[in-house]
Amino acid sequence: MVEIKVAFYVLGALFGIKNSRIAAEKTLVTVDPIAKTIVIVEEDLFTVIQEENDSVLVSEEFLKIQKRDWIPEIKGYAEKSVEFYTDENNLLNAKVVLKYNTFEDLSTYALGVAPNGDYSLIQVPNWNVESTDGQLNDMYWNFDASKPFSFTMEAYKDMPEKYKADKVSLTAMWEAANKG
Repeated sequence: MVEIKVAFYVLGALFGIKNSRIAAEKTLVTVDPIAKTIVIVEEDLFTVIQEENDSVLVSEEFLKIQKRDWIPEIKGYAEKSVEFYTDENNLLNAKVVLKYNTFEDLSTYALGVAPNGDYSLIQVPNWNVESTDGQLNDMYWNFDASKPFSFTMEAYKDMPEKYKADKVSLTAMWEAANKG
């Protein structure tokens, strides 16, 4: 279950890729309970290249994502899309838009219902969650279930130094994989 819950900041988890190598510096999640949509914007996609074969594995992961073979929990959603784009700083970003069917579908993203009926997200310190729409109460972020809400996550903000030296932006790799 933990693997699925990190889908917000590990892009490959949405496509059933075990040990995904594509991650995001910052993730903005917006949930609209009225329209039943989740928009996940993953900013500054990167990977850690430590071995010669790592770039090949990341390229293969991009190909799997392009095939849009979503995890079983998402396959039945009314709508689903993923779009890659570069920003003004030439950083690769991804925007995932999902239209879910029922509230229970949100459990895939570690979202639950608090005793008062609000939506809740477990507070994991390493996720570095921030929100102006929610309230942090003990171990959970709580969000009003009657209106849209959003939060950001920076799960790699405190990345160990030994990995920082091998961190690589995915812009050039994405552009090379999509030429022609």
